[in-house]
Amino acid sequence: MKGTNFTFGSKVTFSCVKGFVPGDPYEIQCEANLKWNSAPPVCQPVTCGEPPHVGNADFTLKGKTYLSTVIYSCAEGYRLGWNVCPGLSFLFFYPHSISELEC
Repeated sequence: MKGTNFTFGSKVTFSCVKGFVPGDPYEIQCEANLKWNSAPPVCQPVTCGEPPHVGNADFTLKGKTYLSTVIYSCAEGYRLGWNVCPGLSFLFFYPHSISELEC
């Protein structure tokens, strides 16, 4: 929250640092008694879903929040291929295929 000298009717909108989202409410208002109508929100980490399934591989998931990691392991006799997720604001590499090793 930035600013000083808030008066009746003033509104404050909250935001969080990268990787976090504000809980409800994200906007509070100064009431006639010069008190805020609610406590400020608590920033919660962004939660991710399950990582992409890759055939012939297992994964170890180390959390489901911003900057968590997943480690893929190929089944015996297979190797890892890589892809980059298009359209994201950061690079997120994930194995797009597991192919059989050729000797």
